[in-house]
Amino acid sequence: MSFRRTGFKPTSPQCVVFDMDDVLCHYDPAVTLRDAHTFAPRPEFVKLAKAAKKYGLDVVIATGRRSFHQWKTWRWLEQHGVEANATYHRQADSTDTTSDAKRAMLKNVQKTWDVLAFYDDSPYNVAVARELGIQAIHVPGNEEYWAEREIGRAH
Repeated sequence: MSFRRTGFKPTSPQCVVFDMDDVLCHYDPAVTLRDAHTFAPRPEFVKLAKAAKKYGLDVVIATGRRSFHQWKTWRWLEQHGVEANATYHRQADSTDTTSDAKRAMLKNVQKTWDVLAFYDDSPYNVAVARELGIQAIHVPGNEEYWAEREIGRAH
């Protein structure tokens, strides 16, 4: 996978944005997010995040996990050697859909970085990123989950 510049801002650092659950790691509905630090990695995406870092790009995490799960996200990233420059979580008391939360996160990311790519398992979040002019890649494998949900709700 190569990274393509979109909306390049010459003074901004470049980044690749990853979702956590069902992108960097396998979300296990049988395990609560209390144990999210135990989720198995998806090696192909962990490798991609490490490659981005190796090539001088910043790595940013934008997850639908609520903010009280931050330490579990950080712990998982550390355990798997993923160096993130920033992590964005949904606010603990937010009633926003995941897509609305991701829109706000990505807008904040765009204030600092030139976003080269965004990886997410939600087709709704991918659509939001594309509306913002971000090259968004839909990560397959979780279609059943999203098909059962109202647009962007939960997760």
